Amino acid sequence: MTRAWSRHDAPGALPGQTAAPARGGPAAFPPDARLQAYVRAFPGCGADVASFHWRTDAGSWFRVKLETDAAGRVRFAAEPVALPHRLTARELDVLTLLAIGLSNTDIGTVLFASPRTVSTHVEHILAKLGQASRTAAAAMAVERGYLRLPLPGRGPVLGSLTICQLETLARGGHDGGVEPDLETGQQPGAGTAWRPRAAEAPRMAEAPRMAEPPRMAEPPRTSERPRAAERPRAAERRRTAERPLRIGSALPLSGPAGGDGQQMVKGSALAIAEINARGGIGGRLIEQVVVDVDIFSPDGVERAFRRLFDSDVDALTSGYVFPENVAARLAAEYGAPYVHAMTSQSQAEIVRDNSAAFRNVFQVCPTEVNYGPGFIRFLDHECARGWQPPSRRIAFVDTDLPSGQMVNARTVSAAEQSGWEISSARTVPAIGADWSALIAELERLEPAAVMIAQFLAGELAAFQRLAAARLPGIVIYAIYAPSVPEFLEAAGQHAEGIVWATLTGTYSDSIGRRFRADYSEAYGEPPGWSHAGIAFDEIHLLARALMAVQHPRDFAAVSRELRRLRYRGVNGSYFLDNAEQSGLGFPDTTPDPSLGLAHLVLQVQNGSHRIISPAPYAESSFRRPAYRPAYRPARPRALSQ
Repeated sequence: MTRAWSRHDAPGALPGQTAAPARGGPAAFPPDARLQAYVRAFPGCGADVASFHWRTDAGSWFRVKLETDAAGRVRFAAEPVALPHRLTARELDVLTLLAIGLSNTDIGTVLFASPRTVSTHVEHILAKLGQASRTAAAAMAVERGYLRLPLPGRGPVLGSLTICQLETLARGGHDGGVEPDLETGQQPGAGTAWRPRAAEAPRMAEAPRMAEPPRMAEPPRTSERPRAAERPRAAERRRTAERPLRIGSALPLSGPAGGDGQQMVKGSALAIAEINARGGIGGRLIEQVVVDVDIFSPDGVERAFRRLFDSDVDALTSGYVFPENVAARLAAEYGAPYVHAMTSQSQAEIVRDNSAAFRNVFQVCPTEVNYGPGFIRFLDHECARGWQPPSRRIAFVDTDLPSGQMVNARTVSAAEQSGWEISSARTVPAIGADWSALIAELERLEPAAVMIAQFLAGELAAFQRLAAARLPGIVIYAIYAPSVPEFLEAAGQHAEGIVWATLTGTYSDSIGRRFRADYSEAYGEPPGWSHAGIAFDEIHLLARALMAVQHPRDFAAVSRELRRLRYRGVNGSYFLDNAEQSGLGFPDTTPDPSLGLAHLVLQVQNGSHRIISPAPYAESSFRRPAYRPAYRPARPRALSQ
């Protein structure tokens, strides 16, 4: 199908092309074969507009914009520019990979640079963009097109950003399916050969005892696949019995939660490799189909789930998505068992109140309403052990994300009963909060402790770097985000002493240690403290339910088995046979640790995370901050007459 350029958008000098006079007809494609590949790929991305930076062979930079008009034609515009905010070409490389969701270590591997060098680049980027965190810088880069194509490095691309889809489609859209080198425009064998990046996530092919890596779902087809209930059951069972069992996973492989998403991919792949090494399920191996999901966008969630449905999966998993009702509705319509790792009280209540419609939807985690009371319990426990807080004032910092509000009726009641005064409860944006202004307010209040519900590791690290210097002696009690390895990497020495809690974390007992050792052996790095273990446990939960039924495509039977299961995983015990079909929390909703997931409290001590509560899982004790009154400059004294 021919796509037309808009003559009105024709630049004065296109990359690789001298200026052409504006005529009555559409302008021709630019002769630069590399750029042309992206333009031809653009209609397949499903995006209305794409903006990125392009460097010509002569070293000139252009800002390129592609958009689709109402008639379905691609319009092209390019203008010569200097790189924004005085970024260097290398800093633009780093910013692009950061926006996709790569960690400093992964960026270093792609660019053949040390993590320390990458960290220095990131510091310079944040300073030049005027942003406090990686997350905010990534959001700014995506919004304003501070990205470059071709993507730095070569090899398969994981990511949901439009530029990632452009890269993938442009590489695959050439005659014979041969992938060109988009840095040089050459085909393999005609110069520099195409080669994969040194680091891929997960690196299942490099792990000696692993099976195949999870495969990525194909782009969605234009015709919608019939729902499970509409297919002939007997024919379907004969057909599906001839292929591996497919578990479809919608995980955030890029964007602000990309580091967490890689943990999920690797944890689930490790579980699948273990199961397949034992012969699979009833002699059938498990195949994982992974799609990247935009966890903030309802449309992004729907696209991801429909891609999984197009892959004809037998079960569904996910980490967390903030348009949670969209995910639950789609999974309920599809009918396959859906196991997810949100901590949503709202979701639990919807399942409870609509049990027939959502009988296949399971939330493996306890809900966030327990975080606030857990904070009060921690303070009371440490006071009983001899901690003398400088005051009875406490403060809360919530975010505007779903499940990001900790000051609820249970929290207020617990605080009142224990004699704690809630002196401040602020709600800040999830991305790009003014941490300096917030810290200034906390300096004036001087609370004994601050609970901050920021789930994004990079954003919390930006807060903590300031808090460590300006809030001495105040206990900082965070929620979940430090479980992601990115937090310690970004916060560095400023993370020392921070206390944080998670409703589901990997234990440090023999089961948890074995998992951490296996993960480290497979991937060359230790797992984080939460979602790698959750994803591992989700796969084993599903596998046990699938093993227990005669026909894995009998979705109702598999869901019944999930309710009956009692499973001890690396993150604790799972018991989903309750009205909300959610995990139970110990000691919040069950006094029996054999039926629940421990509400873990950890502290960064000597650069490492140590569990400090509850018994019997604690491996260390709370290290109390040394209280020092906040510094205030003295007022000048009046001169005596």
